Amino acid sequence: MELASKDSCTDCGNCRLEQISKLNNISAVGKKCCGCTACVNVCPQKVIYMVENSEGFYYPKIVDKGCIECGLCIKSCPALNSGEFKNKTLVGYAATSQDITTSENSSSGGIFALIAREFLRNNSWVIGAKMESDYCLKHVAINHIEELEGLQGSKYVQSNMDGIIDKISELLSNGSQVLFSGTPCQVSGLKKAMKIKGIDVKNLVTIDIVCHGVPSPKFFREHVKFKYGKVSNIKFRHRTKHELNGYALGFQKSGNYKIIQPTNRDFYYACFSSQVSLRESCYNCAYTTANRVGDITLGDLSTHRLYDSYFKKDRALSIVGVNTERGKHLFGNLKNVDFIKADYLKECSVNAQMNHPTARPDERDNFYIALFQNGYSEKNADEYKYRYSFKENVKNWITLNTTPSFRNKLKKLLKSNEN
Repeated sequence: MELASKDSCTDCGNCRLEQISKLNNISAVGKKCCGCTACVNVCPQKVIYMVENSEGFYYPKIVDKGCIECGLCIKSCPALNSGEFKNKTLVGYAATSQDITTSENSSSGGIFALIAREFLRNNSWVIGAKMESDYCLKHVAINHIEELEGLQGSKYVQSNMDGIIDKISELLSNGSQVLFSGTPCQVSGLKKAMKIKGIDVKNLVTIDIVCHGVPSPKFFREHVKFKYGKVSNIKFRHRTKHELNGYALGFQKSGNYKIIQPTNRDFYYACFSSQVSLRESCYNCAYTTANRVGDITLGDLSTHRLYDSYFKKDRALSIVGVNTERGKHLFGNLKNVDFIKADYLKECSVNAQMNHPTARPDERDNFYIALFQNGYSEKNADEYKYRYSFKENVKNWITLNTTPSFRNKLKKLLKSNEN
């Protein structure tokens, strides 16, 4: 293959794929890597480790000369083998928990918590992402209901999967029932690792979330320490009394709960919303489709207005995609849930993360260079975040501080004035 010059390179990845075919190991995957750690888990020589790069994302690295080029790491990579576990969704539902507390502790309808409780009541295990005290998001295994709240809610940062596939392997080998919740690439990586290792997955149920892409763990960690100091109980989707699906960052500090609203008032959140801080692989994600890898798919319901007449007023709703017979059985036996069949194809057409990857902004090229040059500096990178117009700021304020009924009346009033 003829190599392109630096100026003419389009970063298509073909050269890396040819390099992979020659090396037969994970070292040449490059920016396609999603950070799932499947390759680390299946390596028979245990010579692959996840190493933090300059942007604060973790990538696999072969750290000594023990690689035998068996190719198992390549076979486990969900970025290179994305089609194997995809299913055409059997049916979709608009759904919400009947329990108000469960719903309030979740980002949308609280369906994950309902499913997880069923597992935990049966002395089974639940695996999900929990924010630790050092502001690192980490996948952990729990088997007590008291631990569940830490796994609830959206977290807009990449989770650390270190050691969790080994833990799941151990649990399944011992005959335990396991529920795993993660991004589609994490679900796919987990399934590939289990297949390569020959582990029976009859007791494994997977939930893939509708993912917007993941920013750098280092970015989030440094931002919180720099901007807010010591905080706890971080919520990326803090709910106000007026907005059940609002995007507001909240946390506990010195005994008081503080809310940053709207999102453009927090630098990290604004960068995430403008999509300038995502992992490179997110911009070419092969899992942003209607065909899903989990037994069940969960996310915010974008077409919620279609179902207003069925649900109680001002309830947060989830889209539930039932993708396999296992998922169908699980959801069919779920208790304390209100649901109605949804127009799944309509939802997929409206919900961007279910039909195409996030577009890569040109500003992404230098964002992390500016952010981390000479140490962490939001000032250096501030020019790369999205600027809200005055109109958008007013709209955000109205959304977070007024009731839905007031907003509907205001919309009607504005439309009548236009006519």
